[in-house]
Amino acid sequence: MTQYPNATLNAEDSINLPPFPNGYRPKEIEVYLGDSCSDSAYHYSNGQWFDISLKNITDESVVQILVDDQWAYIQAGNEVLLDRLGGAVLPEIPNQEFLVSRISHYLQN
Repeated sequence: MTQYPNATLNAEDSINLPPFPNGYRPKEIEVYLGDSCSDSAYHYSNGQWFDISLKNITDESVVQILVDDQWAYIQAGNEVLLDRLGGAVLPEIPNQEFLVSRISHYLQN
């Protein structure tokens, strides 16, 4: 997929790693929205989502999820390039409404 070179490379780097075992609970999750974003749009650590930034969303058609410093899931366009989530138990990833409410909270303070 030459349209998504970084997503393709990240998927190729992790394709031979095993899936996460049943019941695995990640300590840290980073969600990248875009092929060339320099930082995550969503960041989960210590049981909560934080460091959520709209400026780090470059293209919502590319979703790359890093779990405990390992690429776990990558989708580019309509194609899943990597799915190692296996039996991992992931917290719900905030949606756009969550982002808007977070931004509103910061603007009011």
